[in-house]
Amino acid sequence: MINTEKTFYVAIAILSLIMGMSSFRMYSALLAYESIESAQTAYHEISSVMTYAVPLSFVVLIVFSNQIFLKTEKARYFFFSFLFFALFTVIDYVYIGEMYFHFIKDNGIWKGGFSVIGLAGLFLCFCAFVIAGANYVILVTIKKMMTPKK
Repeated sequence: MINTEKTFYVAIAILSLIMGMSSFRMYSALLAYESIESAQTAYHEISSVMTYAVPLSFVVLIVFSNQIFLKTEKARYFFFSFLFFALFTVIDYVYIGEMYFHFIKDNGIWKGGFSVIGLAGLFLCFCAFVIAGANYVILVTIKKMMTPKK
């Protein structure tokens, strides 16, 4: 196995551990809290970090995927990058976002309206799928153009 592949696996493992711990912290903040304010503060602090950390991690993984593809032509790493993004986006936006929506309703701080955060998360997953797929197609096209014809 090439060093870049090992680095990819180490990076995805470390990033998954960090994102998983952050997701669990948001989840537990909404379940076991001393006050409503402390729960909201903990949720918003971690949520704001996750909003930037998950896409940034996706970009890092896509860069590794590009390097691996150019060396080995293995495309599965684009799929792994997408799965990473999709997993933590669904956890953050769909599951914990909806949990927060019900948290504010249950604690009497809801001001009416409805939550579309789950749909926004699914839309972001679709965008990440398009980005990873387009990246793969562009690299395949470039590789074909660079290969000498026989």
